Amino acid sequence: GASAVVARLPNIGFAPSALTEKGFETRGSFTVRKSRAGESFYLRVYGKLNHNIRCTLRGYRNLMGDFTGNTVYTGFKKIYSGKSQLQTGHVPRGIVGEFDIMTCRDLGNGEVQYFRIRYD
Repeated sequence: GASAVVARLPNIGFAPSALTEKGFETRGSFTVRKSRAGESFYLRVYGKLNHNIRCTLRGYRNLMGDFTGNTVYTGFKKIYSGKSQLQTGHVPRGIVGEFDIMTCRDLGNGEVQYFRIRYD
C-alpha cells in the first residue's frame, strides 16, 4: 500500500471560506481574488504597498472510509513571490474531497495569513 503524511493544518475553521463562496477574501493586510480560466483557476494576491510577499499554495485531501477525519498532503506545492501583489499561473482544479491552502507571508513585517480553496 501507499504511505501518506498526515497534514498539520492551520486553525482556520471548517466553514466554507469567502474565497470559495464569493471568489475573494481579505485577512489582515492580504486580499486574495480567485478567477476561473476554463477547467483551471488563478489567484491574485494583494498585500501592503511596497512590501515583498511570498505565498505558498499546498494541496490536501480529506480521507474517507476507515480513515475519515484525517487529512493528508497531496504533494502539490507551488511558491509565488512578488512586491505588493502577485498572480499565480493556472492552477488545475482539484477533485471532490481535495482543497488547497494558500499561506501568505509579508516579508517586511512577518504577517502570515491563510486562505482555503475547496473543490466540492
